[in-house]
Amino acid sequence: QVAKALGARVVGIAGSDEKAAMLVNDLGFDVGLNRKSSSFRDEFRAATPKRVDVYFDNTGGELLEAALFRMNRGGRIACCGAASQYDTSTPGPGPRGVPGLLINNRVRMEGFLIFDYEDRYDEARAQLLAWKREGRVRPLVSTYHGLESAPQAGDFLRRRGLRGHGLAEEVLHRGAVGGRQPGEPFLADGVALVATEAVEILEVEIGRAHV
Repeated sequence: QVAKALGARVVGIAGSDEKAAMLVNDLGFDVGLNRKSSSFRDEFRAATPKRVDVYFDNTGGELLEAALFRMNRGGRIACCGAASQYDTSTPGPGPRGVPGLLINNRVRMEGFLIFDYEDRYDEARAQLLAWKREGRVRPLVSTYHGLESAPQAGDFLRRRGLRGHGLAEEVLHRGAVGGRQPGEPFLADGVALVATEAVEILEVEIGRAHV
């Protein structure tokens, strides 16, 4: 969605026909592809007739390899995750084409961690909020009710049925959060929590406090 807001043509890859359709119909992607399709490679090639300038990778494995073979000269790959390699005792080999394709096409492949851009968080929040208000960015959230569901929310990268961001929500008396004011973060068993409303609503997010 950010790429679309910046004027790019965007091809998204998901794990089912339903999610691929969601990318186009709900989130405004130009093309949505199902990576499990028996003809995925051909469909990916057809969807990128001018090849690929920027690929944002959250999966590694075969999808990263497919992208490597479609990159334009001078293209960039941001490696942000390796979901295909999680929770396995037999991780797959690295993608073919490294370093050959990187060298021949002068492709830059670099790790991406949001924490490296902490000094630009305020700028990013302001821009994303503006795009949201304009309808150019639409957040999707899958909500889990009850603090006991926090582990399932944290497992969202591996839950094939989840749409959007994972969030657990719990209604508590304010005294249960130690008298903290709305918006003040604290930790409970390693989970970042924030009391977001004076009406005693607590939201739980794995990895960082919900804002």
